[in-house]
Amino acid sequence: WIAALGQASALLFTYFGLGYEFPLLIALAVVGSSVLVNIRATVGRRATERLSDRAAAGYLGFDLLQLAALLYLTGGLHNPFALLILAPITVSATILSRFSTIALAALGVAILGFLAGYHLPLPWNDMDFALEPLFVVGLAIALGLSVVFIAGYVFSVAEEARRMSAALSASYMALDREQRLS
Repeated sequence: WIAALGQASALLFTYFGLGYEFPLLIALAVVGSSVLVNIRATVGRRATERLSDRAAAGYLGFDLLQLAALLYLTGGLHNPFALLILAPITVSATILSRFSTIALAALGVAILGFLAGYHLPLPWNDMDFALEPLFVVGLAIALGLSVVFIAGYVFSVAEEARRMSAALSASYMALDREQRLS
């Protein structure tokens, strides 16, 4: 919900406050799709019910695709908010399985590759300004490497934390058993 509100606010501020021209209604429809997915995800589901790994990966995949659509409409990798592509992958690496994280990282890298070459132009105030294509390709590569590095690093740290938690839990159980015996 916070992402949808933030996206809608950023779009409206950029369009009306900064005067940048882009397909606002289509962009708001993309944000609206996120609102519909959020409603569908919450209606008829208990607040304490946990999502399966597959369902959570599906929602994060949708978030990546939705962000890709917004970036496509608002300048692709020329848009500074392209860095947000890292967020769903980082969340995945923290809580989801290795397979889900790899799949989402691959999707993120594919999206970055697509957005490097295909997007609507970012409507700069100075229409003579253009980022060099080599810079955009370099940015796509840098973000792609960041996706891979962050996913791998965060996944390994989270996996170690899970192992430590399991070991601590086993130690507590053993101590409790010993205490009852004595």
